[in-house]
This record gives sequence, structure tokens and C-alpha cells, in this order.
Amino acid sequence: MSNLIRQQTFKRLSTVGTTHIWQLKAALDASAFFYESALSVDADGAPKAYGPRGLPGTLDNLGNAGHPGNWWGIVTDKQGNPIQQNGIPPQQPYRDYYISPTSLINLGYVETDVRRYADATVIPYLALPPAYFRVTGLKIGDLALVINGINGRYTFTIFADSKNKPTLGEVSICSAVALGAPADPRHGGLNKGIITLVFPGSGIGQGCIPDAQAINVAGRGHLKHFSNFRDKENKLLTAFPEYPLFAKALTDAGYIRRE
Repeated sequence: MSNLIRQQTFKRLSTVGTTHIWQLKAALDASAFFYESALSVDADGAPKAYGPRGLPGTLDNLGNAGHPGNWWGIVTDKQGNPIQQNGIPPQQPYRDYYISPTSLINLGYVETDVRRYADATVIPYLALPPAYFRVTGLKIGDLALVINGINGRYTFTIFADSKNKPTLGEVSICSAVALGAPADPRHGGLNKGIITLVFPGSGIGQGCIPDAQAINVAGRGHLKHFSNFRDKENKLLTAFPEYPLFAKALTDAGYIRRE
């Protein structure tokens, strides 16, 4: 029934996996888009995300970073072997742990410096499969608002990690905590209720990692602009009637409600 309501009120831009992507009717394809999904938790970019099997304190299973001969989630040397941190802060603060990269990087640091990457425990980010959003012009570093429709909590996030699989709802540990969701990359997450509003073209692009406060300020500004100049009829407030706390969270985040 809720999807039927959305079909009547909004434009369906595409479907990624089993998730419908929505926009305001008559919006350009490059305009803001939104969707509802499950939630999974990403540890990438955290200095303690991965390490050799048996190393205590790692945040995620090593298998999620690849395997010998094909490591996609950790930094390797020229021979393809994982680089282990030397324990000397701030470049490599946790001895024996691997270095986990993200798609968004800080160009001020070299590839073997953990500060080059978006730390999942500190930066509220989301991971998206960019190949499915080319029509929108989405780029690394763009901003989004993520709302937990079940409890009404929200966080502004940055698109910091790319993925290939057509699944949505993957966010950093920091984002999951802000949303009040189970934040363990191994066993955390939710099976529904995560609503994400993405603003293509909203970021400053590759090469810099804004902190959480900067992401919040910039994201709130884009949300206000969206409600002021794109959604003048407050259509988005009615998009998810199955989640009664969604509309309040949206206005709490800065969306302007017109009486």
C-alpha cells in the first residue's frame, strides 16, 4: 500500500536490487533522490577494521576485505601483501592491524597513513554503488540525510565508500550509532526502516574528508534548500506513512514544514 502511495505521488527513478529509488515528480534525474532500505554496518577506514586472523580487537571479519591475491578492503604492498601498521601514531597507531581504505580520501596523506581514509568510527558516512546512480551525477563526497524511521533518529552523512553490489543501506559505524541501530559490523544492522535522502552535487568532491560537524552543517543547508525551493508542497513529509516518526525526524533535521 505504501509503495502504491509513493507511485502516485513521486517519480520512480530506478530500482537498485529490490529497492525503489524515488524523486519528486517532474524533478530532473540529477535532483535529490530517496529510498527506504535495510541497514548494514561498514567498518572500512577505521584503523582497527581488519587484521590478521586471530588478532583480538578487529572490528570486522577479514573475509569482508578480500583474500590472498585479491585484497579489496586493505592496503597492500607492491607484491599484493597486506601492510601491517607499525604502532607509531598518528600515521599507523595500532600495531599489526591492517590499513583499511575508503573511496573518499584526504590527499594530504600518503596511502600508508590511516588518516588518508574516512574512519568509520568517527565519520558518519554511507556506502553506495555509484554505477547505479550515474544518471544523477552522484559523486564521492556528496551529502545525504539518513533517518531511522523506526525510532525517529537521524544523521547527515557523506558518500565515502563505493561498492559494486546493487544493495543499499550500508553506513559507517558512526552513522549506525547516531541512528540508534546495532552498530557491530559483524552482527549489527536492521532489516527495514532506513530512509535516505541523497543530494547529488552537494559535496566538495574528492581529496578532503570533512569532519562530522561540517557534514552536519552542510547537509542541513542542503535539506533546507530542498524543502524551500524543490519541495514547496511538502510532499516528502507524506512519503513514508508506514513510519510515523519519519516526518518529525525530517523537520527536526531542518526540513521546512509549511502549514
